[in-house]
Amino acid sequence: MLWAQFVLENKSRRPRKRPSKDAAEALRVVEFSKRLPTFEPGPYFSWLGQMTEERVNRKLAAILAADVVGYSRLMGADEEGTLAALKQHRQAVFDPAVAGHNGRIVKLIGDGTIVEFASVVDAVNCALSVHRADGALPNETLRQPKIVLRIGINLGDVITEGDDIYGDGVNIAARLEPLAEPGGICVSSIVNESIGNRINVRFQDAGEIRV
Repeated sequence: MLWAQFVLENKSRRPRKRPSKDAAEALRVVEFSKRLPTFEPGPYFSWLGQMTEERVNRKLAAILAADVVGYSRLMGADEEGTLAALKQHRQAVFDPAVAGHNGRIVKLIGDGTIVEFASVVDAVNCALSVHRADGALPNETLRQPKIVLRIGINLGDVITEGDDIYGDGVNIAARLEPLAEPGGICVSSIVNESIGNRINVRFQDAGEIRV
């Protein structure tokens, strides 16, 4: 309103009769409205429709992130043996454990793996199954480098795009994984609270950690 009044007062330098209060207010409103942008109904509603089509798909999921301990060192010492051991571990231990607990392998990133579960109990049981099965590998693997995993598990909101998933639910699981001991599991507090006493295992409180 002040901007419109400034324009009106400087529009002409010729002296003129001061308008009444009501007339001056009407002039300000008219002058201001002339400078407002106009919107075409067609493009505007078309843009709203486009936004509806691009709606983000979200869901709650338990995310397991696993990584091989000392992978770079193992590869430097015996590249072929390490790759063979990793392949054997996935085929004999990791993949069957995921399938047996209703999980879905989302992606493999070198020695790392991201797995999605609908149930946090299934996610934790899968991690326990992987670690417990490490000692039951075939005899030929004894000649190969030993594959030991660290595992992080989080329960959170994820964004789905095709077969892939993104978001804090995934990122936090990936950041918890390095905090686990070799052959161990690190879970977020919401995972620990969610499983309650439904699993015969106890997690030690590691305190508050910013990830």
